[in-house]
Amino acid sequence: MTNTTGAIPALRGYRAQFLYNLYRLIQCKENEVIHPEKHEDYTVFVSARMTEVTQVKTGKLTLSSLSPQKDDSFFRRLTRILDQGESPRFKLVTFGELGEDFKAFQAKDDRSILARKLTQDYGYKEATTTAILDHLDIRQVYEKDVEQSIESFLRETVCAVDPTIAKDLLLSWLYLAAERQENLTKQQLIEKVNSIGQFISERNGFLTQLGSTLIPIIDSNQISDQEQLRNEFISGVSTRYSHILANLDILRPAKMDELNRSFEKSNLVILHGASGQGKSTLAYRYAHERYPASYVWKVSQISNAPELRKAIYALSRPFESPFLIILEVQPRDNNWVRFCADIATIDQCRVLV
Repeated sequence: MTNTTGAIPALRGYRAQFLYNLYRLIQCKENEVIHPEKHEDYTVFVSARMTEVTQVKTGKLTLSSLSPQKDDSFFRRLTRILDQGESPRFKLVTFGELGEDFKAFQAKDDRSILARKLTQDYGYKEATTTAILDHLDIRQVYEKDVEQSIESFLRETVCAVDPTIAKDLLLSWLYLAAERQENLTKQQLIEKVNSIGQFISERNGFLTQLGSTLIPIIDSNQISDQEQLRNEFISGVSTRYSHILANLDILRPAKMDELNRSFEKSNLVILHGASGQGKSTLAYRYAHERYPASYVWKVSQISNAPELRKAIYALSRPFESPFLIILEVQPRDNNWVRFCADIATIDQCRVLV
C-alpha cells in the first residue's frame, strides 16, 4: 500500500502543486494575475476580480478525502468565498485517481452523486450545494504530461539548451514567491525565463571554457556500477560524489550539524585535518544532504582566478537561494585564500574548502 502520510508524500504534494502552478502560469493571459498560496494553492485575479481558485491534489480524489464535514474544508472555504459576492471557477486538480463521485461529475456532467452526498451526508443546504457545483471544475492530470508541456514551452524560449534545469529553477522561484506572498504575471514569467536562459548560456559557455576547473558535482562521467564504486571506496580511492550517491560512507550527523552552524556564521567554511580523515567524504555528504545536485559545483584548481570568479558569478545570477562551491586544496597551495574570500562575497554563494 502506498504511504500517503509523512514528510515524503508531503514533499511530493508540494512539488506537484508548484509544478501545476508553473503550468498554469505559462497558460496565463496578459491580464491575469496569479497569487500562489492565496485562498487555496493559487488564486487568479483579473482587474482585482477573483476568477479562479484552485486546489491541487496528488492522491485519490474522493469527496471524503476533502473532509467536507469540517468547518475549514475545501467546500466550506468555497462557500465563504461565494458569500463574499465573488463568483470564480473552483478547480480541483488531481495527479491521482478520481473517485466514482468525481468521475461521474467530470465525465458525464452528473452532479447528482456529489449533490446528494453534500446535502444528505454532510448537511449542506441545497442552495449552497447548487452554487458550489455550478462553479466546480474537476481535472485529472498526469505529472509526465504536465512536465512535458512545461519543457515544450521552454524549448521555444532562450532556455531551449537545457529546459530541465530551467524548469527546476522556475519551480524554486515559485516556492519563494509563494513564501513571500508575491503576485505573478505572464510578463514576470517571461522576464524570469529570459534571465535563466542568459544564465544557462553563460554557464554552458564558461563550463566549455573552464570545464576542467569548474565542474558540476554530477557530470556525464558519473559511475553507476555499485560493485565498482564499493571496491573503489574500500580500496581508498579519493572520494567522489558517486560514492555518496551509493551510500558507501558512514554518516556523521554531529559533523553535519557543526557544518550547518558554521555556515550560519559565514559563507566560507574550511574543513581541515590530516590526509585520509574523510574531509572530502564529509564535504560531498554535506552537499548531497543540503543542496540539490544542480546547485553544487567543484573547483579542481585555480589556474585563472579572475576568469573563474566570473564563471562563478555567472552561475550565481538566477539563484535566489544558496548554492555551494566545493574546493579541494593541497597543503602547499597558497592561492586559494584570497580567491575563496572573494567568491564568498557573491550573493547566495557558499564555499566549502
